[in-house]
Amino acid sequence: MELGNVIVLTTKSSLDRNEYIKNLENLGKYNFFYGYDKKIDLLNFLEQKNKKFLYHPFSKSGILYKGQIGCYIGHYLILKKIVDE
Repeated sequence: MELGNVIVLTTKSSLDRNEYIKNLENLGKYNFFYGYDKKIDLLNFLEQKNKKFLYHPFSKSGILYKGQIGCYIGHYLILKKIVDE
């Protein structure tokens, strides 16, 4: 089965992962969407939007890790792109 219009969330520094995805068969039409993978980019995004993204509502400690924040931002930006376009 071939999928259509797949968005692959990744980072530019994920070279092995990106190469693996390029070699997948039956993936269909896809586009890489490059998220943030640098701490300064994450902090700038949070500063521009809302610092509440730093806290997880279900976590006892409340603080999200850098990777969790980057993942959230990547998914947020993909959904925003879908809505905008």
